[in-house]
Amino acid sequence: MIYACYRMGYRVRQIVHGFRGLASTWANEAEHYRSDWIEMALAHAERDEVRGAYNSALYLTPRRRMLQNWGDAVFAMMKEQPVEATSGIPQLETTT
Repeated sequence: MIYACYRMGYRVRQIVHGFRGLASTWANEAEHYRSDWIEMALAHAERDEVRGAYNSALYLTPRRRMLQNWGDAVFAMMKEQPVEATSGIPQLETTT
């Protein structure tokens, strides 16, 4: 993913972990998704060793829906941003 960020022109302004943080915040604030799905989508391991030993669920169907909704949300945000004519990449607003 880091090379995709570089190709989009985000060599210094954005890091992959920032995208993961945005996705996690979006999913948690949406209140439609179980924390198990969110953590698994972020490739986080189960903290409870006993639960992790017995729970082998992959949650593929709900994770697929959640990630599709995330992708739809990102594309919707991109459509609202002004586009630089030479690059075709949306210019994200920065907050200070």
